[in-house]
Amino acid sequence: MLRSSAISGNVILEGAQVAVMGRGNTIAQGVRGLVIGDGITLNEDGIVTPRINGAAVQSSTYIANLTQTGTAAPTAIEISNNIGLVTWTRTSAGEYLGTPSSPFDALYTYVMINNVNHDHLTSAYINTDGNIVIITCNTSGHAHEDAILNNTTLEIRTY
Repeated sequence: MLRSSAISGNVILEGAQVAVMGRGNTIAQGVRGLVIGDGITLNEDGIVTPRINGAAVQSSTYIANLTQTGTAAPTAIEISNNIGLVTWTRTSAGEYLGTPSSPFDALYTYVMINNVNHDHLTSAYINTDGNIVIITCNTSGHAHEDAILNNTTLEIRTY
């Protein structure tokens, strides 16, 4: 079930227990937390705010919708990017590598990717070289497959 407020434009999915102060925020299903600010996505329990005790919380973001067909590398339509250039390649069937201009530190990087096909799984993480790894596989047999990314949203935040 989807709950939304016409006044604030916030989207709060079913089961979320949150306090939201701002507009245009998206809250995932079943999470608990506090959101202060505009245009924020809360995908796990926690507090998201641009400042704590007056000190700015620094983060950089890369948000893109990825599409991949055939044996081509994924193409990215960037929604937000203050991290820098990310170059996408296909390393093998259902496996893709995003190489940022400056490698990410996995300890201070948040990665979230959505699934767009109910018969497939999509995962993303930062590898030891600081690159983005995306894997798509079939839920039956777990074989890695191409052409699953279809306007799939990837969000990366560094702190």
